[in-house]
Amino acid sequence: MAVTPGYPLTTLFPPFERWCEEVLHPYDTQPWNFRTQAFYDEYRVKYAIARLIRPNRILEVGVRFGYSARSFLFAAPKASYVGIDFDEPSFGSYDGIPRLWAEQRLKFCYPDNTIQTFKLDTQKDSLPVAGLFDLVHVDADHSYAGALHDLQMFWPLCGNTMVVDDYVEVASSVVTFLEKHLNEAVVLKLDSLRGSALLIRTKSVGEHGLKPTKPRA
Repeated sequence: MAVTPGYPLTTLFPPFERWCEEVLHPYDTQPWNFRTQAFYDEYRVKYAIARLIRPNRILEVGVRFGYSARSFLFAAPKASYVGIDFDEPSFGSYDGIPRLWAEQRLKFCYPDNTIQTFKLDTQKDSLPVAGLFDLVHVDADHSYAGALHDLQMFWPLCGNTMVVDDYVEVASSVVTFLEKHLNEAVVLKLDSLRGSALLIRTKSVGEHGLKPTKPRA
């Protein structure tokens, strides 16, 4: 898994073979096969989103092996990155912690960037970050209550766009969230392998964001 020096600091998305060799973990084979054109195209969509937003600060909820993080940073190679994960098992033959592997790779590829990851249960723990992020990516708890909680928790930290992954599974949570925030965001639905919802903020927030709130029962 050699990385050509200087290559990640371009703003080009790598070709399929290079993506599989340099980005994907060799033991990450279950329960999904990421070495397919469909998954490759899914991450190209994330890359395209970041190319449009051009974020300076990225917050990701649900890091795993860092594939989405790499997609965003290919498009915004000077952005700072904060990743949060509950560190669930990878379900493959890799017996380490995917988040830590991802953090190591990101720091290696982007040594001049601020790269941080944290183990956190977003359903119970307080947030270790503050301020506004240009791009917030949510790909964590896919249950109705869990996904809604994460949207409510991290929306106050979103200064521009929130990307909600796996829309095919969390659509009902997104709809409920938008019903409570009609005056704050517009939504775009992107059709891809798993689908994404882009919540684009229309109402500005302060420099340090709003205080995160938990959804009402």
